[in-house]
Amino acid sequence: MSDEPIPIFHAHEYAILADGVRHILESQADMQVVGQAEDGVQAVSECLRLKPRIALLSVTLPNLSGIEAARQIKQGLPECNVVFLSKQNSPDMVARALRAGATGYVIMDASASELLQAVRSAAKGVPFFSPAIASLIVSDYVRLLQTDDDSDPYQMLSEGERHVLQMVAEGYTGPQIASRLYITAKAVEKTRQRIMKKLDVRDMAGLVRAAIRMGLVAE
Repeated sequence: MSDEPIPIFHAHEYAILADGVRHILESQADMQVVGQAEDGVQAVSECLRLKPRIALLSVTLPNLSGIEAARQIKQGLPECNVVFLSKQNSPDMVARALRAGATGYVIMDASASELLQAVRSAAKGVPFFSPAIASLIVSDYVRLLQTDDDSDPYQMLSEGERHVLQMVAEGYTGPQIASRLYITAKAVEKTRQRIMKKLDVRDMAGLVRAAIRMGLVAE
């Protein structure tokens, strides 16, 4: 086994929490934080550049959710193992994390030792989940995998539609979304209308509620 420390990239939307997690990780001789980000877009680009062994991500990153960021990181860097650090412990959210390629999922109120165990396990490719949700996964994740993806609103939307929904819920205007995604404002509006139809919502409040339920934005 290599004596080199585990290279870890950490992304969290709250800088004060990110700094606390970084302190915990870097207090370990076998771990090294090689980069840090506060949004999903930066997390993807930096992970692909730095090539860490572990990407420790918040589920509710701004601009691009942690779930979508994980999906893109795994597509571009399959050898990177993703661990989620989240306050959300619903079976649906864990199932989405696993579909995105996660190796671990740790609840925010977990102990430091639990977080470290998750990172070390993921570095070996061994799945780790907080005990608080592990028992739910066995039954609920199997049930979710056996159901049609159309039963999950998250799976009803394409990756691009989820990205637009997240940005709409975060308060970006149509022109701002168009500029960030390099598409036209007309395309943004068509996408928004398509999302509303798929989710059967009729106003902005409905879109925001849907984004919160999917874990694309925090409450």
